[in-house]
Amino acid sequence: MPEFTTNQWAILALVLVLGWLLGLLSASRGDRLRRDNERDREARRAEEARLRAADSRVADAEFHRRGTVGGRRNDEPF
Repeated sequence: MPEFTTNQWAILALVLVLGWLLGLLSASRGDRLRRDNERDREARRAEEARLRAADSRVADAEFHRRGTVGGRRNDEPF
């Protein structure tokens, strides 16, 4: 079995270091991607909650604008 030369050891070390750096970069990208996705989900939930609240306010305003309660107008006497 032939022995490794100095150049081969240097190339092996370089490949190992580059693989380690690539792994670190990939892991940090995955974490950042997960954080971004979670932030987007939270923003979407908040927007949906605001829309539901606005829809509720519009429905209440429409109900009061029509002025009916139990089939009677609000300005009719009992």
